[in-house]
Amino acid sequence: MTLVTRADDLATLLGSRNERGVDAAMANRAQTITGLLNEVGNTNKGAASFQEDMQVTGIPDIDKETLDATVRAFRDSLESSGLSAVQRPEGADLEEKVSDQGTKVKRWCKAVWRNSFDCDELLGRAERLGRGTLDRKAKAHAAKLFGAKTLDPLSEVDEINGKLGADNRSQWSAKIGALVTKLKKAIENAEAAVAELDDDVRAFITRAATDGFPLKEMTAALLKKLSNAEKLDDYEVKPDQ
Repeated sequence: MTLVTRADDLATLLGSRNERGVDAAMANRAQTITGLLNEVGNTNKGAASFQEDMQVTGIPDIDKETLDATVRAFRDSLESSGLSAVQRPEGADLEEKVSDQGTKVKRWCKAVWRNSFDCDELLGRAERLGRGTLDRKAKAHAAKLFGAKTLDPLSEVDEINGKLGADNRSQWSAKIGALVTKLKKAIENAEAAVAELDDDVRAFITRAATDGFPLKEMTAALLKKLSNAEKLDDYEVKPDQ
Protein backbone atom coordinates (compact mmCIF):
# COMPACT_ATOMS: atom_id res chain seq x y z
CA MET A 1 0.00 0.00 0.00
CA THR A 2 1.47 3.37 -1.01
CA LEU A 3 1.52 6.45 1.18
CA VAL A 4 -1.14 7.98 -1.07
CA THR A 5 -3.41 4.97 -0.54
CA ARG A 6 -2.74 4.99 3.22
CA ALA A 7 -3.53 8.69 3.39
CA ASP A 8 -6.77 8.33 1.44
CA ASP A 9 -7.80 5.34 3.51
CA LEU A 10 -7.10 7.00 6.86
CA ALA A 11 -8.71 10.29 5.79
CA THR A 12 -11.89 8.39 4.85
CA LEU A 13 -11.81 6.46 8.12
CA LEU A 14 -11.36 9.62 10.19
CA GLY A 15 -14.15 11.33 8.30
CA SER A 16 -16.52 8.49 9.08
CA ARG A 17 -15.69 8.75 12.79
CA ASN A 18 -15.97 12.53 12.94
CA GLU A 19 -19.69 12.65 13.63
CA ARG A 20 -21.90 15.30 15.16
CA GLY A 21 -21.89 15.60 18.90
CA VAL A 22 -18.19 14.93 19.41
CA ASP A 23 -16.06 17.34 21.42
CA ALA A 24 -15.17 20.45 19.37
CA ALA A 25 -11.46 20.19 20.17
CA MET A 26 -11.48 16.52 19.17
CA ALA A 27 -13.30 17.30 15.94
CA ASN A 28 -10.81 20.07 15.09
CA ARG A 29 -7.92 17.77 15.82
CA ALA A 30 -9.42 15.11 13.56
CA GLN A 31 -9.84 17.69 10.80
CA THR A 32 -6.22 18.77 11.20
CA ILE A 33 -4.92 15.23 10.81
CA THR A 34 -7.31 14.54 7.94
CA GLY A 35 -6.13 17.70 6.20
CA LEU A 36 -2.49 16.68 6.66
CA LEU A 37 -3.16 13.19 5.29
CA ASN A 38 -4.86 14.64 2.22
CA GLU A 39 -2.10 17.22 1.73
CA VAL A 40 0.73 14.70 1.95
CA GLY A 41 -1.18 12.29 -0.24
CA ASN A 42 -1.51 14.99 -2.91
CA THR A 43 2.16 15.94 -2.45
CA ASN A 44 3.25 12.38 -3.19
CA LYS A 45 0.95 12.15 -6.21
CA GLY A 46 2.39 15.41 -7.52
CA ALA A 47 5.96 14.29 -6.83
CA ALA A 48 5.45 11.04 -8.72
CA SER A 49 4.10 12.98 -11.71
CA PHE A 50 6.94 15.52 -11.42
CA GLN A 51 9.54 12.72 -11.36
CA GLU A 52 8.07 11.17 -14.50
CA ASP A 53 7.69 14.44 -16.40
CA MET A 54 11.21 15.63 -15.57
CA GLN A 55 12.65 12.15 -16.22
CA VAL A 56 14.59 12.06 -12.96
CA THR A 57 15.06 9.52 -10.21
CA GLY A 58 15.81 9.62 -6.51
CA ILE A 59 12.50 10.52 -4.90
CA PRO A 60 12.88 9.91 -1.14
CA ASP A 61 12.01 6.37 -0.13
CA ILE A 62 9.29 5.81 2.41
CA ASP A 63 10.23 3.92 5.56
CA LYS A 64 7.40 1.49 4.92
CA GLU A 65 8.02 -0.65 7.99
CA THR A 66 7.91 2.29 10.38
CA LEU A 67 4.98 3.90 8.60
CA ASP A 68 3.00 0.66 8.52
CA ALA A 69 3.54 0.21 12.25
CA THR A 70 2.46 3.80 12.90
CA VAL A 71 -0.69 3.40 10.79
CA ARG A 72 -1.59 0.10 12.46
CA ALA A 73 -1.16 1.61 15.91
CA PHE A 74 -3.39 4.53 15.00
CA ARG A 75 -6.06 2.32 13.46
CA ASP A 76 -6.02 0.08 16.54
CA SER A 77 -6.40 3.17 18.71
CA LEU A 78 -9.36 4.28 16.61
CA GLU A 79 -10.98 0.90 17.07
CA SER A 80 -10.49 0.83 20.83
CA SER A 81 -10.86 4.51 21.72
CA GLY A 82 -12.92 5.97 18.90
CA LEU A 83 -12.17 9.45 17.62
CA SER A 84 -10.30 10.29 20.80
CA ALA A 85 -7.39 8.46 19.15
CA VAL A 86 -6.54 11.74 17.44
CA GLN A 87 -5.62 13.17 20.85
CA ARG A 88 -3.61 10.17 21.95
CA PRO A 89 0.12 9.53 21.35
CA GLU A 90 -0.74 7.35 18.35
CA GLY A 91 -2.34 10.35 16.66
CA ALA A 92 0.65 12.59 17.35
CA ASP A 93 3.04 9.90 16.11
CA LEU A 94 1.06 9.48 12.89
CA GLU A 95 1.03 13.23 12.31
CA GLU A 96 4.79 13.47 12.84
CA LYS A 97 5.68 10.57 10.55
CA VAL A 98 3.39 11.67 7.73
CA SER A 99 4.46 15.32 8.01
CA ASP A 100 8.14 14.33 7.88
CA GLN A 101 7.55 12.34 4.70
CA GLY A 102 5.73 15.24 3.08
CA THR A 103 8.53 17.64 3.99
CA LYS A 104 11.21 15.33 2.56
CA VAL A 105 9.36 14.95 -0.73
CA LYS A 106 8.77 18.71 -1.08
CA ARG A 107 12.45 19.44 -0.42
CA TRP A 108 13.52 16.84 -2.96
CA CYS A 109 11.23 18.27 -5.64
CA LYS A 110 12.49 21.80 -5.02
CA ALA A 111 16.13 20.67 -5.13
CA VAL A 112 15.60 18.77 -8.39
CA TRP A 113 13.83 21.78 -9.85
CA ARG A 114 16.58 24.24 -8.90
CA ASN A 115 19.25 21.90 -10.27
CA SER A 116 17.41 21.81 -13.60
CA PHE A 117 18.62 25.37 -14.21
CA ASP A 118 22.28 24.99 -15.15
CA CYS A 119 22.70 28.69 -15.83
CA ASP A 120 23.95 30.44 -12.67
CA GLU A 121 27.03 31.72 -14.49
CA LEU A 122 24.86 33.18 -17.26
CA LEU A 123 22.49 34.80 -14.76
CA GLY A 124 25.48 36.46 -13.10
CA ARG A 125 26.73 37.79 -16.43
CA ALA A 126 23.27 39.12 -17.28
CA GLU A 127 23.10 40.94 -13.96
CA ARG A 128 26.32 42.81 -14.77
CA LEU A 129 25.04 44.08 -18.11
CA GLY A 130 24.00 47.67 -18.66
CA ARG A 131 20.66 49.10 -19.77
CA GLY A 132 20.97 49.22 -23.52
CA THR A 133 18.57 47.48 -25.91
CA LEU A 134 20.71 44.34 -26.17
CA ASP A 135 21.28 44.36 -22.42
CA ARG A 136 17.55 44.55 -21.70
CA LYS A 137 16.85 41.68 -24.09
CA ALA A 138 19.33 39.46 -22.27
CA LYS A 139 17.99 40.49 -18.89
CA ALA A 140 14.44 39.67 -19.97
CA HIS A 141 15.50 36.07 -20.71
CA ALA A 142 17.37 35.95 -17.40
CA ALA A 143 14.32 37.21 -15.51
CA LYS A 144 12.17 34.43 -16.96
CA LEU A 145 14.65 31.75 -15.95
CA PHE A 146 15.30 33.16 -12.49
CA GLY A 147 11.60 33.72 -11.89
CA ALA A 148 10.72 30.14 -12.85
CA LYS A 149 13.58 28.74 -10.79
CA THR A 150 12.27 30.33 -7.59
CA LEU A 151 8.77 28.86 -7.97
CA ASP A 152 7.47 25.63 -6.43
CA PRO A 153 7.21 22.81 -9.02
CA LEU A 154 4.36 21.18 -7.10
CA SER A 155 2.12 24.06 -6.04
CA GLU A 156 2.92 26.69 -8.69
CA VAL A 157 2.63 24.72 -11.91
CA ASP A 158 0.53 27.33 -13.73
CA GLU A 159 2.94 30.10 -12.78
CA ILE A 160 5.92 28.08 -14.07
CA ASN A 161 4.07 27.31 -17.31
CA GLY A 162 3.54 31.04 -17.73
CA LYS A 163 7.19 31.91 -17.10
CA LEU A 164 8.51 29.24 -19.44
CA GLY A 165 5.80 29.49 -22.10
CA ALA A 166 4.90 25.84 -21.55
CA ASP A 167 1.56 24.05 -21.78
CA ASN A 168 2.36 21.36 -19.23
CA ARG A 169 5.11 20.04 -16.98
CA SER A 170 6.43 17.55 -19.54
CA GLN A 171 7.66 20.54 -21.59
CA TRP A 172 9.61 22.20 -18.80
CA SER A 173 13.03 20.68 -19.45
CA ALA A 174 12.93 21.54 -23.15
CA LYS A 175 11.67 25.07 -22.44
CA ILE A 176 14.44 25.66 -19.89
CA GLY A 177 17.05 24.47 -22.39
CA ALA A 178 15.68 26.76 -25.09
CA LEU A 179 15.64 29.77 -22.78
CA VAL A 180 19.20 29.10 -21.61
CA THR A 181 20.32 28.97 -25.25
CA LYS A 182 18.56 32.28 -25.96
CA LEU A 183 20.06 33.84 -22.84
CA LYS A 184 23.59 32.76 -23.77
CA LYS A 185 23.26 34.21 -27.27
CA ALA A 186 21.70 37.45 -26.02
CA ILE A 187 24.49 37.91 -23.45
CA GLU A 188 27.16 37.29 -26.07
CA ASN A 189 25.57 39.90 -28.34
CA ALA A 190 25.31 42.43 -25.51
CA GLU A 191 28.87 41.81 -24.33
CA ALA A 192 30.19 42.09 -27.88
CA ALA A 193 28.51 45.47 -28.26
CA VAL A 194 29.99 46.68 -24.97
CA ALA A 195 33.46 45.47 -25.99
CA GLU A 196 33.41 47.92 -28.88
CA LEU A 197 32.86 50.91 -26.60
CA ASP A 198 35.41 53.30 -25.13
CA ASP A 199 37.20 52.01 -22.01
CA ASP A 200 35.71 54.73 -19.82
CA VAL A 201 32.19 53.97 -21.06
CA ARG A 202 32.65 50.27 -20.36
CA ALA A 203 33.90 51.05 -16.86
CA PHE A 204 30.87 53.27 -16.28
CA ILE A 205 28.46 50.54 -17.42
CA THR A 206 30.10 47.98 -15.13
CA ARG A 207 29.91 50.21 -12.05
CA ALA A 208 26.40 51.40 -12.82
CA ALA A 209 25.21 47.79 -13.10
CA THR A 210 26.66 46.79 -9.72
CA ASP A 211 27.11 49.45 -7.04
CA GLY A 212 25.92 52.41 -9.08
CA PHE A 213 28.03 55.25 -10.45
CA PRO A 214 28.41 58.20 -8.03
CA LEU A 215 27.22 61.42 -9.61
CA LYS A 216 30.12 63.32 -8.04
CA GLU A 217 32.52 61.28 -10.19
CA MET A 218 30.79 62.22 -13.44
CA THR A 219 33.02 64.45 -15.56
CA ALA A 220 32.28 66.50 -18.64
CA ALA A 221 34.55 64.23 -20.68
CA LEU A 222 32.75 61.07 -19.54
CA LEU A 223 29.39 62.70 -20.11
CA LYS A 224 30.40 63.47 -23.68
CA LYS A 225 31.62 59.90 -24.26
CA LEU A 226 28.32 58.51 -22.96
CA SER A 227 26.44 60.85 -25.24
CA ASN A 228 28.51 59.86 -28.26
CA ALA A 229 27.88 56.20 -27.43
CA GLU A 230 24.12 56.95 -27.16
CA LYS A 231 24.06 55.67 -23.59
CA LEU A 232 22.77 58.71 -21.70
CA ASP A 233 19.10 57.80 -22.13
CA ASP A 234 19.74 54.36 -20.66
CA TYR A 235 20.50 55.74 -17.18
CA GLU A 236 18.95 58.05 -14.61
CA VAL A 237 20.15 59.90 -11.54
CA LYS A 238 18.93 58.54 -8.21
CA PRO A 239 17.97 61.08 -5.51
CA ASP A 240 20.50 59.80 -2.97
CA GLN A 241 23.38 60.38 -5.36
